[in-house]
Amino acid sequence: MLKSEVNCSTRSGVGRVAIALVSVLIAALTAVSCGEQTGISSLIPDEFSPALLIAASSDTVLINTSMELTLIASDNLSLKTVTVSVGDSTPFVFDTTITFTSNQPQFTAIFNILVEIGAGGNLPISATVEDGAGNISTQSTSVFVFDPDGLLLIIPVPPDSSIVAPGKSMLITVQGLAAAGVLKLGYQTTGVFTSVDTTTTFPITNPQVEDTSVTFTITIPVGTPLGFFDIDPFGRDSLGRAGSGNFITIEVVASTGINDTIPPLVTDSLALRSERTDSIRVTATDIGGVALIGFLARDLQTGATIGGDSLAFNGNSTVVSVLLGLGLDTLSIGTEARLVEISAFAVDSVGNRGGVSLTGNPVFFAAGAKDTITVVEGLTLPLPSGGRVADAIYNPNLNEVYFTNVELDRVEIFDVVSATFDPNGIPVGSRPWGLSLWPRDTLGNNADTILVANSGGTNISVVDVLNRRQSRRHALPNFLIEQVKIVIEEASFRLDIVRHDLTDRPQFLASVCRVTTGTTTCHADSVYAVYSTTPTIDQGELFKSRSTLRWENISTSGTPQSHFFWEHAAGTAAVTLDTLQIITRRGVTSEVTVAAACGQMVSFPALGLLDTTFVRNSGNFTHALIGEGGIGSPVEGFARALRYRVDNIFTTTCSATILGVVLSGGFQQDFGVSPSIDVSDFISNTAIPVSSVAVNFNGLTNLIRADSIYVLDESLRLTGIISGGLTNPGMDLNFDHSFDAKAGGTPGTDGGGLDPNNRLLFAARDDPNIDVFDTFFFGRVATVPIKNPITGPLRVATLPSGEQLMVGVTEAGVVSVTLPAINNPNPSSWWGAVPGR
Repeated sequence: MLKSEVNCSTRSGVGRVAIALVSVLIAALTAVSCGEQTGISSLIPDEFSPALLIAASSDTVLINTSMELTLIASDNLSLKTVTVSVGDSTPFVFDTTITFTSNQPQFTAIFNILVEIGAGGNLPISATVEDGAGNISTQSTSVFVFDPDGLLLIIPVPPDSSIVAPGKSMLITVQGLAAAGVLKLGYQTTGVFTSVDTTTTFPITNPQVEDTSVTFTITIPVGTPLGFFDIDPFGRDSLGRAGSGNFITIEVVASTGINDTIPPLVTDSLALRSERTDSIRVTATDIGGVALIGFLARDLQTGATIGGDSLAFNGNSTVVSVLLGLGLDTLSIGTEARLVEISAFAVDSVGNRGGVSLTGNPVFFAAGAKDTITVVEGLTLPLPSGGRVADAIYNPNLNEVYFTNVELDRVEIFDVVSATFDPNGIPVGSRPWGLSLWPRDTLGNNADTILVANSGGTNISVVDVLNRRQSRRHALPNFLIEQVKIVIEEASFRLDIVRHDLTDRPQFLASVCRVTTGTTTCHADSVYAVYSTTPTIDQGELFKSRSTLRWENISTSGTPQSHFFWEHAAGTAAVTLDTLQIITRRGVTSEVTVAAACGQMVSFPALGLLDTTFVRNSGNFTHALIGEGGIGSPVEGFARALRYRVDNIFTTTCSATILGVVLSGGFQQDFGVSPSIDVSDFISNTAIPVSSVAVNFNGLTNLIRADSIYVLDESLRLTGIISGGLTNPGMDLNFDHSFDAKAGGTPGTDGGGLDPNNRLLFAARDDPNIDVFDTFFFGRVATVPIKNPITGPLRVATLPSGEQLMVGVTEAGVVSVTLPAINNPNPSSWWGAVPGR
C-alpha cells in the first residue's frame, strides 16, 4: 500500500525580507510524485508542462509594510516542487522551495511578504514549478518598493518607448527627490547601446537640495545594431543611500534619410491654470532629427497672437525636450482670468513641421491639438529648501516678507521687489511659529527687528533682519496656576490648593508698546509680546489641549516683566468660581504675582482656550486681537474673541491667614485685557473651528474667520457677517485700512469710511481665487484669480509705488500678486445729516 504525505521545506536566503505562509490549500492526492502512474506498473510518459500563476496584491508597496503573493500551480498528473523567489540581489533576497513527497496535482498558497529594509526600487518576483516527469514552468512579475524617506529617481526625458537612430544624439534627464538631500545623480544603459555616467555630484549644503535634476547628452554610434536598450537612473542621497526609480526603454531604429515626409511626434505639458511667467514643456521625437521646437500663444478674447518662443537645434538629436517660458508678462489680468490658446510645434531636419499629437502618431502642425489655458495673476515660488510655513509678516522698511519655516527652524525672507527668496534664511529657535514686528511708535513705524515664537521651546527669538542674524533668545517664565478653595469634610474646614502646571511654549504672538509720556514714541523699555501657548495634552484634564494667554516685556534689561491673562475669566455669571493664585517662576526664583490672599475669583475652565489660539496686532501697535481655535470638548463650549489694548496696569500686595495657612504676594491686573463681560462668544458650536484672525491699522475693525467671517468693532461687538464657504485660513485687510467698524465710524474722518476703498478685506477661497469684500456693507466687490488655493497665511502690503501687494502661502509655495486697482462700488458710510434732525 502506498503512503501519501506532504513535506514542505523552506530555505531562507541572506536578504532582509520576512515571509510567512499564510494558507496552503491542497487537493487531489493521487499517484506517486516521482513516477506518474495510472496503475501500479503501467507508466505513461508525461509531456505536458504544469500550469502556473503568480500575482502580487499591489503594483507598489511601501517599505516596511506587507504585501500578499498568490501562487496557483496545477498539473494533469502530479507536482514535484514549487519554488518562489523574491529579489535577485541584496537586500531583497528570499527563496522558498516546497517539495511534494506524494501525488499532488494542484497547489495554492498565499504568501505574506514583509519588506523590512532597503532603498526601494523594482523588486523582481519569480516562481518555478516542476512536475514528476521533469516538466518545468516559470512565471515572473515585479512590484515597485517605495521608501518615502529615501531617494526617488525619475527620468522625465526622454519619454519611455522613444526612438533613436544610429549616428544621432539624445538627452537624458535624471531627477532626484530626497528629504535628506541629493548627493549624486547619473544613469546607466544596458542593451544594444551601453553607456554609464554616475559622476555628477552636488556640493553638500545644509539643508541639502531636496529636488534637483541633471541632463546628459549621449550619442548613439553609427554602428549600433537595431534593437532596444534600457536607461536606469542612478543616485545617492546625502547619507550615501542608493536611490530607486523605474527604468525606461529606448528603441534604436534605422534612419529614414532624405525621403523623410513624416513630421516629428510632438507632445506638450503645462498647467491648465497658469501664471504669466509659467513654462511649457515641449517634447519632440523624429528619426531624422529635430531642428526646431517651440510654441505660439493666442489670446482667445481678442484673437491676437500674444506670445511664443522657439529653440533651434542642429538636427542631430532624435529626442528633444525643452522648457520654454510662456512670456505673457504684458497680458493684463486684474480681476478677470484670461483664456489663451497654446499651439506647440517642432520641425525636423528636412522641414516637416509637426503639431501636438493626442494619439501617439505624428501629425502635421495644421492638424495638431491646441491647449486652452487659464492665465491668472501672481507669481508662485517654492520655499528655497522646502518645509512648512506657519505665519508671515511684512516689513515695509526693507520691503520684505518673513515666513516662519516650522520644519527647518528658520525664518524665510522674500524680497518683494525682486520676487525672490534669500536662499539661506535666518536660523532661529525650535519650531518657529508666530512672528511680529518690533514697534518704534504708535504711528505704525517699526524697527528692522522681528520677534519669533519658538513653539518647540519656551523662548522668543529676537531677530535682526537687516543683518540677517538672531540677536538673542528671550526666555519665557513658567506660570503655575493654583486653584484655592475651602473644602468641608465631616463638619470641618480645610484649605485645598490644586496646582496646574501649564505649557509655556509660545505659538502665535503680537507686538504692542507703551509710549514715552506725551509722545507717540515707544518707550525703550516697554515693548511687549502678547502670545498664546501651544496646546498640549499633558496639562491635566482641565487644560488638556488648551492654550493660555500671556504678555512678556521683551525689551526690558532689568527685572523681567510678565503677565498671565486671567481677566477674561473673572466674574463669569452662572459658573463655579474659585480663588486664583499665580506663581511666576524663572529658573530657581519664583514670585507670587496674583496672591490668593487678594481674593480674586475666576472660572478656571475659562482660563484655557480650546486648541490653537490666534494672535495678531494692529498696524499701529496699540491693539492685539485674539481668536480661540474652538476645536475640542465640551461641544457646548464657545469659541471666543478677546482684545488686548495698551492700558493701565494695577499692582498691589496682599496678605492673609486662612485656616492657619499664611497666603501673601502681589496682585497684578491689566485693564487692557477684555473683561469677561466684553468677551465675544460669536460661535456656539465648537465643531466649527476658528482658522485665522485679522485686525486693521488702528485696531478699530477686527475679523474672526470661522464658518463665516465675523466683523467686530474695538469692543468686540459684532457689526456684520461675511458668508460663503470660506474654510481656508488666509485673510487680511488692505494695508492702510483704518475704518472704524463701530456703526460706520466717525463722520468727517477716514475712520468714518469716506473712502470706500479703505474698507477692503481679502479672503482666500477653497478654490484658487481670492475674494475682496467691503467691511461695512459686507458684500463681495471683486475676485482676484490665482493659480493655487491659499492654504496658509495671507498678507497685504503697500509697495513704494503705492500699489498693494498680496503674498500668500499655497501647497505649491508662496504666491505674490501685485494687486490691480480695485474700485469698491459701495458708497461712503456717511452721507451727511439725516433729514428732519
